[in-house]
Amino acid sequence: MPDIHLVRDGEKERDDDHLKRRIRQHRLSYVRSGLVVAAVLAVICLIVYVRYRLRVYDTCAVVDAVDMKVGASSSFQTIGNSLLWYGKDGAGCIDSAGKSVWNITYDMQTPVTVVAGKTGAICDKGGSVIYLFSEDKPLTEIECLKPVSRVAVSEGGFVAAVMDESDVTWIYLYDETGGEIARFKATMQASGYPVSVAVSPTGKLVAVSYLSVKGDETQTDVAFYNFGGVGQNETDNLVSGYNYKDIVAPVLRFVSEDTCVAVSDTRIMFYKGAEKPVSIGESIISDEIRSVYFGDGCAGLVFESTEAGQSYRLDVYGGSGNLTFSHDFSIDYKDILLRNGYVYIYNETDCIITTGTGRLKYNGNLGVGTKVLIPSPSSIRKLTLYGEGRTYTGELR
Repeated sequence: MPDIHLVRDGEKERDDDHLKRRIRQHRLSYVRSGLVVAAVLAVICLIVYVRYRLRVYDTCAVVDAVDMKVGASSSFQTIGNSLLWYGKDGAGCIDSAGKSVWNITYDMQTPVTVVAGKTGAICDKGGSVIYLFSEDKPLTEIECLKPVSRVAVSEGGFVAAVMDESDVTWIYLYDETGGEIARFKATMQASGYPVSVAVSPTGKLVAVSYLSVKGDETQTDVAFYNFGGVGQNETDNLVSGYNYKDIVAPVLRFVSEDTCVAVSDTRIMFYKGAEKPVSIGESIISDEIRSVYFGDGCAGLVFESTEAGQSYRLDVYGGSGNLTFSHDFSIDYKDILLRNGYVYIYNETDCIITTGTGRLKYNGNLGVGTKVLIPSPSSIRKLTLYGEGRTYTGELR
């Protein structure tokens, strides 16, 4: 007869406890292994990220080139991630692959273009037609009632047009279809002359810099108009305003929906508010401003450098009004881009790239004659270089 062992209740409980301990230890070993793997992967990712952030590139190699067609005697400008070309007879857009996206024809003597992000507008100085377009397509033609002296455009496709008469200056606001949203007038006696206009991305806010002369003193008034629900309750839609003695503020720009920057000859001013913008700070400027650039919610001002061996200094201010960084450089710049967390300073042959905090990423030759440089939105290594009749793809190495 086989040996029969009767398991008593105490032995069964001990076996069950032993099995549970084995299962628990097995699970814990899996957890510990998973944590070790996760820690190793985290360290590897950190090393890769640090090396990527700290890497400085040595050369720009041209890895592709295609022909492109633009109008004769054209000027060039960036629009979104594409090239805008324009001249007296027409305008068009070329994508990063060198292909024509759209083109329009017109007849202008002195074409003036303004761009905000992926939206732009062209008009003849003193003409009565505004051509509004995006990076992807032409949007509309706006027939104006009076000669246009200046135009401002927002990223959302809204247009503000300044129209001069003998003793009155009108400011018209249009939407992307060319429909008139509002109009208001300015006189030297009442408000001063509008030297600059800016429109918020959604078209709700319009900022105007007025210049007036009272006796021997000049005065600038920065006024904000709200054409949404809040502004309807205010006289002439005026929701806030600030005045400054003895300055001229010819530059106004919304760097976001609720942040506006004004640049004068002696200071830079910041305003914030989606309904009634308020002043949040300003910085006094003692040096002469050579150029002003906007992008990434920031403002960049170029001055002559006081550093030995350097020609210029770029000061970049964040949207809150703080000075983010300063960078001295020596190349004769053609354009400066604040994009994707990086700063691009370039001319037809050379380029300097820094991070948004001023760390150098590249300082060298572009390899081809470049009229317009457009960074890739996905990688710092990729550059689109528009030259004379050709589109090049550059790669930093």
